[in-house]
Amino acid sequence: MVQEVYQFVDRVVLKYQLKGLLKNQRPYTHGKVSKILDQLRVGNFPLTPIERKRLARLTRYFSAESSPLLTAKGEDYRFDFNLELGQINTHRTNPADPSGTEYAWQTRPIVRGGIRDDFAFSTDLRFYLITNTVLPNTVRVEVEANKSGENFITAGLVPAYAKFKLPWFELLIGKDNLSWGPGRHGNLLLSANPLPMDMIQIQAQYGKVGFQAFTAIAESSHGQKILSGHRLDLNLWDRVNLGIAETVVIGEENFELRFLNPFTVYTVTELSGGGILDEPVKTSLGNTLISGTMELRIFRNLALYGELMIDDFQPRYGLNSYRNWASKFGLQLGVQLVDPLSIDNTDLRIEYAFINQFAYTHIRPVNEYTHFDRLIGHEIGSDADDLWVDFKYWVTDTIAAGVTYELLRNGEGDVTKSHPYDGSDEPWEFLSGITQSTHAFSVEGQYHAIGGFIVKGEYTFSHITNLNHRKGIQDNQHEVILTALYRL
Repeated sequence: MVQEVYQFVDRVVLKYQLKGLLKNQRPYTHGKVSKILDQLRVGNFPLTPIERKRLARLTRYFSAESSPLLTAKGEDYRFDFNLELGQINTHRTNPADPSGTEYAWQTRPIVRGGIRDDFAFSTDLRFYLITNTVLPNTVRVEVEANKSGENFITAGLVPAYAKFKLPWFELLIGKDNLSWGPGRHGNLLLSANPLPMDMIQIQAQYGKVGFQAFTAIAESSHGQKILSGHRLDLNLWDRVNLGIAETVVIGEENFELRFLNPFTVYTVTELSGGGILDEPVKTSLGNTLISGTMELRIFRNLALYGELMIDDFQPRYGLNSYRNWASKFGLQLGVQLVDPLSIDNTDLRIEYAFINQFAYTHIRPVNEYTHFDRLIGHEIGSDADDLWVDFKYWVTDTIAAGVTYELLRNGEGDVTKSHPYDGSDEPWEFLSGITQSTHAFSVEGQYHAIGGFIVKGEYTFSHITNLNHRKGIQDNQHEVILTALYRL
């Protein structure tokens, strides 16, 4: 459901130049999506027939008249209960090692409510029963409630929070998943890849200016840690969006109140305490990253965007500073095209991301840029690059088809392989060691009645060279995913 909402909103904001949405701060709130839908309904826009039907479906879903399974409401309050049931079957094979089939049954109670416009809450419990073969990269979970042998697992995932509307900003307390940046196949600084975190967050928007700040608890095999961040977005001239953001990861035992301050500059406070410029092993308590983003709406159907992330940088090497191993960074470039070649109801995205050898790593293992050992930044991780092309066509307002191509290349580095601070001046290596390359082709079809029934089928063929970084070893993999979900 969330994916369709985001895809539709991103599409119409570009195509019809809608105003007021900061696209690079997600998740979108109920109120922000409703305002975009309102602009479409009252404006004189040349919507296609399918766009009008999709708009009508989303309007009903987000309206006060939507019909949950159970509801209690009065003049100034409303509490809803929904139950979503479904099954996800994943069949994965390759000639060298047949992987088998995984069956995941999902039960998803959703409880939401609000009092006037001042308070809202949401609890979204996703409970999974997984049987047969438990495949790698299976359903992301944070709790294993029961496990028997190697082919049975029960697990739970619970985003849950309360939100308060205060005079100058909104305050969120609870567990949520944030994503910052223009990328839709991952972001370099803060992505939807990790599990939700317990956090305190404030956010505000004044016209074309938006601000977010949060402090969250992250987990790892090295111990508990704190992740803090803040982001400033500017929508300029209705066609340009600029953003700057900063995060810091620090072990719980080294956390200080200065990292809780939403208006401090982490990079400056780190340098003032010694930082990376003077004996970093002793003085660099946290892992600080900064990011800048830009989105340009060139035409009514074309947008270009990018993100530059800097983990660490060594300026003392002049023009060659970026090549030093201690200069850690990532780059993402993308293109969004709506109705290419004047084909109505189609969407095309192309994204390229590169993350150099030691980005996201840290000399202190607890400060690695992870939560539950999943990357907080882009899922491709350190020492990798990725080209992603995604094309989608809506046949009707409920039926869509898509084709995706992805080239993922991984060097032998990863977030756990930090470079020793030994004073060496050696350069980082582009896709170090033996590079594993994966060409993946996917086709999918889906039927999606918003707020009701979802049926989706996806087939992916992957050709891998230098499998597991072994020179000359190749493999072909096939994966079929069938999903059926029904909201009562």
